[in-house]
Amino acid sequence: MAGTTQFTIGARASCRDGEAGELTLVVVDPVARAVTHLVVEPAEDVARLVPLALVEEATPESVRLGCTLAEFGKLDP
Repeated sequence: MAGTTQFTIGARASCRDGEAGELTLVVVDPVARAVTHLVVEPAEDVARLVPLALVEEATPESVRLGCTLAEFGKLDP
């Protein structure tokens, strides 16, 4: 994602094939002062660390990820 993107805690995150969960945290590289990952927490599973490169689109209400639910489930907890 190029440019500046605003992420809203509590936004719904979705994968290409369904709902992934809720955005609960953003991870920032303190040296670069840039967001590197998002933490998305599904309703009934552990939170996953989502690399920023997987974010296709973000609005204040939602984040669309460029992966399937199966791929999302394989991301680092």
